[in-house]
Amino acid sequence: ELKFKPEGLKEIVKLTGMDVMINMFTSQQGFTLDDFLNANKCDILFSVSDLKLSGDTAVGMAASPKPSATYLFATGINDKTAFGKLMAAGKKISAGKDSGVFYANTDKLFTIGNKQDAVTKYVAGGNNKFDFLDKLKDHPLAAYVDLQKIFTIIPTASMDSSDKIVLAESVKMWNKIYLSGGEFKDGGVMAKTEITLMDKSTN
Repeated sequence: ELKFKPEGLKEIVKLTGMDVMINMFTSQQGFTLDDFLNANKCDILFSVSDLKLSGDTAVGMAASPKPSATYLFATGINDKTAFGKLMAAGKKISAGKDSGVFYANTDKLFTIGNKQDAVTKYVAGGNNKFDFLDKLKDHPLAAYVDLQKIFTIIPTASMDSSDKIVLAESVKMWNKIYLSGGEFKDGGVMAKTEITLMDKSTN
């Protein structure tokens, strides 16, 4: 999750000298950098969930497990007029293409992802209480990684014995990662990273 002020991001872009180039590109699509910054509330969520190994069913190929996941991006809608320009540009770019990307929006929220069901459920709302949120709330920047989930989608078929031992030991040791921060203090940006272990007596 990322929260930022539009004015701050705009100033950063100006410092890099990229604002002219960005506006040249976006104007061809029917919107400007200001439209992009005004369209959303600069409160952004990106998640990767439902990690699993799925068999490859391609014709003529031997079935082999491959990682798959559900990707989701969401942001609050600020200026409906500016947001409408972004939507029109998106439809123009993707016209006639089967991109496998799905989106939905309400008056206040826009969500896009690779699974229609996930997008629909997120926009509809519901249970959004997770145990890790208490560690991350009230920060401009926050991230959570469940290492145990990642370990489950690492293909082992092509691993040699030493690699399998390393993976097995990693599964026994590492648990989760919490990252929070983004606040400015004493001329710098504050951040905190916490890595928890499976052995809770050593955390």
